[in-house]
Amino acid sequence: EFDLINGPLLRFQAYRKAWDKCLGRMKDILRTLQGPLVDEIAQVICNAYVDSPDKIVLPAPELVTILVSSADRSFVHQCLASVVENLSDHQEDLETRSPKAIVSQISETDCSSVINLMKALVSGFISHPLNGQSKLIKISSSSLAHYDIHILVAWYKNIQALYATESRPPALVVMIQDLHYVDPDVLRDVLEIFVIDKRISCNIPDVPLSFLLGSSDANQLHAMVPRSTLSYLRLESFTLASCLKTLEQLIKETFFAISFTPTVMLGPTAINTIFKEFQRQNSTFDALLSTLQLLHMQHFYSPLSILNDAEYDAMLFETIHGLSGWKPFMKLLRQQHLSGLMNNSDWQELSPQDVLQKSIQVRSTFQNRISGLKVGLHVLNTARNFAQACGVKMPDVSFREIFVEALQGTLGTTVTQTCTALRGLHLIQAGALLEELYRFLQHELPRTARTYGTALKEQIVLAQNDLTAEQVQSLLDFLKGYFENTFSPLDDIPCLDVWWTGESNITNLLLNPNPHISIVSSLLEPQEYFGWLDPHKLQDNRSISSLPDASILFHRCIESGKMINLYDWYQSFILALEDVHSDEEDAMDVEDSPSKGKGKEKRKAKRNGNPSEWTRNKKLDKAKEDENRREVQARFMRSMHELEFVGFLKHTGRKIDHVLKAVFDLAD
Repeated sequence: EFDLINGPLLRFQAYRKAWDKCLGRMKDILRTLQGPLVDEIAQVICNAYVDSPDKIVLPAPELVTILVSSADRSFVHQCLASVVENLSDHQEDLETRSPKAIVSQISETDCSSVINLMKALVSGFISHPLNGQSKLIKISSSSLAHYDIHILVAWYKNIQALYATESRPPALVVMIQDLHYVDPDVLRDVLEIFVIDKRISCNIPDVPLSFLLGSSDANQLHAMVPRSTLSYLRLESFTLASCLKTLEQLIKETFFAISFTPTVMLGPTAINTIFKEFQRQNSTFDALLSTLQLLHMQHFYSPLSILNDAEYDAMLFETIHGLSGWKPFMKLLRQQHLSGLMNNSDWQELSPQDVLQKSIQVRSTFQNRISGLKVGLHVLNTARNFAQACGVKMPDVSFREIFVEALQGTLGTTVTQTCTALRGLHLIQAGALLEELYRFLQHELPRTARTYGTALKEQIVLAQNDLTAEQVQSLLDFLKGYFENTFSPLDDIPCLDVWWTGESNITNLLLNPNPHISIVSSLLEPQEYFGWLDPHKLQDNRSISSLPDASILFHRCIESGKMINLYDWYQSFILALEDVHSDEEDAMDVEDSPSKGKGKEKRKAKRNGNPSEWTRNKKLDKAKEDENRREVQARFMRSMHELEFVGFLKHTGRKIDHVLKAVFDLAD
């Protein structure tokens, strides 16, 4: 009602842009957190078959197998993707363009049989575009099968000759993202081909082949492969932790990092919801992303959320210069969001351009307040960590509580406790704290955010020049006032719900939707979903004949008993369609009603007409009726199959011309 003409499309584009920005940031943070583990896995692969003085001589070669496991499968997939990216980098210690390793990725469809998996394994290597080199061995299909491992051996010998001047040719890696999709018998047979068959196992040192496996269970490989085969594997296990600290790090670096500004800021209610869902329901990265994405979608449902993105400011100014389409939007912006900014007599007299300009100024004010809040949180965190490192006892407050209380403006208790603890520091310890705070404000703080800590930095410099107990106490008084001013409530900012998620909460219905209820309600009241009925004529179009075909059949279905006769059902469907056609004909008759003179002329022409022409018209009418009947039958069958597909119908073997109803008591 209060939206722009193309508002939904613009808000969807703004939502995609905001969500892509947030998602990219979180993936970069995960990649950084998993960086040491990824480097370790890549190092194990590159040095899998390198001889060393400490290496134990074994009677049979071992096949290097690396298992990456975590309860969160998305963590595993992200880690494996980072490992592949690391292995694709060029070797730094060599003046060459060869990668560290060549990866053959096995998909779920390739694991249906041993032949398919071996074919995908071999073809994944020999079809790899290695630096544009075309000097690869081409073996005729008549000599060896595509799944023969000897093709891979011959291909790798050519790779070794190609990089003969290098000390280490690229390694070979077979990657399977999820072991749960692999048949245990297929995996066991493939591993036994490499480790038990002497004709192939003897080539393992010459062909540095490694298996990189992902799983949600650390013991998955032991459950799938027998001990006799595991004894030939050099198994390296890596476990990824999906814990509360990881969630805190993600939220902190995404929404409270000074160097990053998200398009939509999380409100305190949203942060509490995310942590509760992670701790009680689903502690996975996928669930976190789903919750954040739903929060973004819910936020951009409001027509005024288009003001969140500065790139649409010019478009909005052009829109309000148009003839129509912007007045409902401006009415909502005036009445519901800017009424508290100034007196009622003032904001009603403002032009649309001035109202929009003041909204942009309010957005800048909100962003400045949030940036100052982020700097204050880092200063508070630095002071608390320093006090705890000095042995000062302080109440344990979680990051979530600090984030939420800072946004709500209720962080006074934590600020008071922190300042009280800092007053107990010795003079030397206070000097070290001032040095650490000054280093953060002067060097670690980005240039764009240094203005938010200028006053505090000046006070720190004065205290450092005259480091006395009185000066330190004076600085702590100033620090307490700085915290109280920085963490003040944001309720005085107009349009607050536009700039952040505010008090919006993701209900269980959004996180765990019930598709059955949605389908039933859409079939009963389709006009509520598609909006193809005029709201003013909604009461006049409540007849079943005005509904889609599937809705007509569903209404007849819930009115019948447990068994539905298909012929009776079809006849009722025909009657509903005939009502539609009769209504259309009546409307046409009303619009084009002939005069009396014209009617007499038509009846006279019918009496004096040609009999052959009348017969031809009768045949055409009969052919048209047959065509309409076939069309109605097709529409009935299609709608019935749609209801059967969603599970509302069930066939019975007792009566062929009957179906069983699988849904009851839904008309209310």
